[in-house]
Amino acid sequence: MIKKIMILIAIIILIFAGVFIGKKIVEKEDATETSSNSIEEENKIEEENTVVENEVEEEKVEEEDKKEEEKTTAKDETPEEKAIRIVEENWGEDDSIHLDCEKEEDGRYKVTVTDKGSANILYWYHVDIESGTFDIEEGYHSGSRF
Repeated sequence: MIKKIMILIAIIILIFAGVFIGKKIVEKEDATETSSNSIEEENKIEEENTVVENEVEEEKVEEEDKKEEEKTTAKDETPEEKAIRIVEENWGEDDSIHLDCEKEEDGRYKVTVTDKGSANILYWYHVDIESGTFDIEEGYHSGSRF
């Protein structure tokens, strides 16, 4: 009978030891998993930061190129071309119009916006190229005002 009790106690001790060891293994796996998740998250954050930094650098380069291009364009433009550019920037991209420019007596430039299809004058822009400002006068359509 004592043998049976000793065997039973040994089995109970082995069960407790197995549970204890198993618990330690699970805790270690969780810690490894957590640290590997942390490393993956850090890598993702570093990748995102790199992407954002690259985008910011690209934007800076594009802005610098645009400024240089504007300086070059401004130097090479005639006053009439500058007046037309100011009107185009306000009007927007439109293939259905034609722009003509002439200097007015007051020093401003009159840019005529004409419809290509009907040849009707839509608007006159009176542009001050020094300040970049303009006044708009409505044009004529088929002999009458719009």
